[in-house]
Amino acid sequence: MLKGKTSLTERISNPQSSTVNNRASFLRFITDDGREFGFPFSQLLQFILDPNPDPKAPQRLLLAFSSHDVTVTGCRLDLLCEQLDQHNAIRLRADDQHFASLHPDEPFVAGISISSVSASWQG
Repeated sequence: MLKGKTSLTERISNPQSSTVNNRASFLRFITDDGREFGFPFSQLLQFILDPNPDPKAPQRLLLAFSSHDVTVTGCRLDLLCEQLDQHNAIRLRADDQHFASLHPDEPFVAGISISSVSASWQG
């Protein structure tokens, strides 16, 4: 779930220190242990949204950066992809599944996993 205030545009934090020409410089992810990772938009190589025909099953969004891969699970993640297209500032933290239907017009993040690309190349 996007953390912040009440509406989608208000929920996407846009701190002045991390924006350039009204476009975000970083994508931010907060893991379950409280660490916050910021990856530059300029290092986002690609993202892949796995379609899921079952609306009750979680979706998976893979974001490939030059140094790390970030996997986001949840629902309505296509809305998050729209925010990526616009380079909007995004700060994500996983939320409890009980809140998945709280804001049906917003993406819901159930989990975030971050792995180093160099670790994935080591057999």
